[in-house]
Amino acid sequence: HERISSQLLNNEHGQLAFASPLPPSATTPYTSVVTTVVSNATLNVTHFGLSEKEQWPRSILVSERGKLTEGITTLTILDFEKGLMKTFSSEVLTTEKRNILFGSHHALEYVQVWGGGEKEEGGKYGGATPNFDGGRNSESLPFLLYDGAKHWGK
Repeated sequence: HERISSQLLNNEHGQLAFASPLPPSATTPYTSVVTTVVSNATLNVTHFGLSEKEQWPRSILVSERGKLTEGITTLTILDFEKGLMKTFSSEVLTTEKRNILFGSHHALEYVQVWGGGEKEEGGKYGGATPNFDGGRNSESLPFLLYDGAKHWGK
């Protein structure tokens, strides 16, 4: 291999003539995120291993394994009395999945696809989130985002 002259790598101002490589964080692939909001929902608490008698969490965060089973990453109760709930998922929730989660009398209020390719509906909205592939292909962050939650599992 020939060595490339430093004159070719630097411009007349002493700056690099070619951009330096991007850091790994800038080359992480992204995945679509779908926001779904429903009203008149009745949360299927037994589906999440909860009891009718206990106080329900305001949000349910789903593990990578749970995401594969449930199809959602987060469920948040926005207004219990109105049955107003929001989910984040990687795909649009089917009517069947929404009926399992929220009962058959829920009303679909809003669906927004964030991110995705240009051919996908959400491509025009940008957004999305890094695809960490369940943490297998990413470096751990040096902090916890929240460490006071009760474990809500089956």
